[in-house]
Amino acid sequence: MPLYEEMLSQFKDRSSMTTFCARWERDFPQEKGKGILFVGRVVNGGDVKAEASIETLFNGEKDNERIFKRNSPIGWVEYFMQHKNSKIDYNPNNSAFWRVIKGISQKVYDTKSDWWTKIAWTNLYKISPFEEGNPTREQEKIQLPYCKTILKAEIEILQPQFVIFLTSGKEKEFIWDSYGKTGHSIESKSWGKKKQYTTKLYKINDMYFITSYHPQGKPDEEHIKIICDMIKDKLII
Repeated sequence: MPLYEEMLSQFKDRSSMTTFCARWERDFPQEKGKGILFVGRVVNGGDVKAEASIETLFNGEKDNERIFKRNSPIGWVEYFMQHKNSKIDYNPNNSAFWRVIKGISQKVYDTKSDWWTKIAWTNLYKISPFEEGNPTREQEKIQLPYCKTILKAEIEILQPQFVIFLTSGKEKEFIWDSYGKTGHSIESKSWGKKKQYTTKLYKINDMYFITSYHPQGKPDEEHIKIICDMIKDKLII
């Protein structure tokens, strides 16, 4: 809460902005060194106004008032994949980001129906326009130092075995500033029709970090396979 309170105070007008924090599901492992945290770039549109008080954002009575401990932190993705909801103009089936996360989770946990119950999700940037779109460069610049600290705190709290960045290189300064230069990756694979994409695996302390691309416009199945192959012999379930 203090980190978010200080970060949000840097924005004078938050009435048209939304904010976000890490979400984890009911069966995400409590033990250190287990579980997968997926990291995206930024939430594209939201349902919580960033102008709310910090107390409401973290402890609000209604689900759409708060960003913390939501009733369906990630399960809503599968629900909206299976059900048409006229009140929400968002279909995760059209999101390569969620298709790839679902595909990876189904394969590594060998489940079709409850893939979402075992994972956690966050984004690099925590503040963005309420309606849709990415923060401006100036908005990124303002929140960047806070977002680095928040992401590191999220990782320390969740203690995952794998942190998978689907962020097209945007993650670099987040990782290196927080964990130092790790040297060479322990595994690297190029993929795509022209081998134009590269996914890398690093080991940092007791965790594995995978750096890859935002899935939009990339071949889903190949992307899923590359990451699953890096995980399968190492994942502790």
